[in-house]
Amino acid sequence: MKKCGTLIALSLTAAALTSCTVPGTMPKDSAASASETASLPSPTLDGDTPAPDTASESAPLDLESVVQRVQAQYPGEIGIAISDGTQETTGGSTEAVPAWSTSKVPLAIVALRNDPQQASAVSAAITQSDNASAEQLWASLGDPASAAQAVAQVLSEGGVNATVQSQVVRPGFSSFGQTLLSPAEEARFAARLSCLAGAESVLGHMKNVAGDQSYGLGTLPDAAFKGGWGPTPDGGYEARQLGTVQADGGRVAIALWVRPEAGDYGTAQQALTALASELKPLLAQATPIANGCA
Repeated sequence: MKKCGTLIALSLTAAALTSCTVPGTMPKDSAASASETASLPSPTLDGDTPAPDTASESAPLDLESVVQRVQAQYPGEIGIAISDGTQETTGGSTEAVPAWSTSKVPLAIVALRNDPQQASAVSAAITQSDNASAEQLWASLGDPASAAQAVAQVLSEGGVNATVQSQVVRPGFSSFGQTLLSPAEEARFAARLSCLAGAESVLGHMKNVAGDQSYGLGTLPDAAFKGGWGPTPDGGYEARQLGTVQADGGRVAIALWVRPEAGDYGTAQQALTALASELKPLLAQATPIANGCA
């Protein structure tokens, strides 16, 4: 470093002397200089280890790989969705398909709101998936158009805007069970379910589903879920589930749907259980329900 200490330098004016900056000092400058200095990163001292960037290092939830692994065991169509109540992560099919008996969840909620005396029918419709009890709940809401509107209102409260089927479109099956919902819509509804007025007792029943229906989501920790299943018009078979399960970070909302090539209920059950098994070690990566009502 050059020094400002020669005889020639001593003869300079005081103004010239002020131009020499002493090493290690900072000039007293404007607010702009101060802000620039403040924005500089702090040095890492010897022996210090920078904290890891957990946000960038966390692995994304890969549901497509889950779908592919299960399809290798059970060929066919599969859809998965996980929701925190505000956004959904999906894998496989995103098609809107018949809700089947998962539609009994919003139906049970609105039927209880309308008439608390329907509690026994609600219990049977959810825990046993009893169709006669579900039809009783539907009839308690008035004519088919009024009933469909009432169920659609509950779906809307759960973040799903869907047209509930008011008329029988497939003989032998309920009208409301043919309401078309995607896995993402069912996952979103499941995530918001605990926030809905009158849903508490329905959620309680969803934690006590009959043993012969406790496959799939029913194999996961503290599951509150409802399933639905039925034949497709082309001779196949499909099954689906919606619900919430317990994970380390909180409750996670999940919807599953399968349409196996084998075309039977037993294979559909096995495929749903395989999906749940593949999802279980990934639950810690899933974003838990964000609405605080779970």
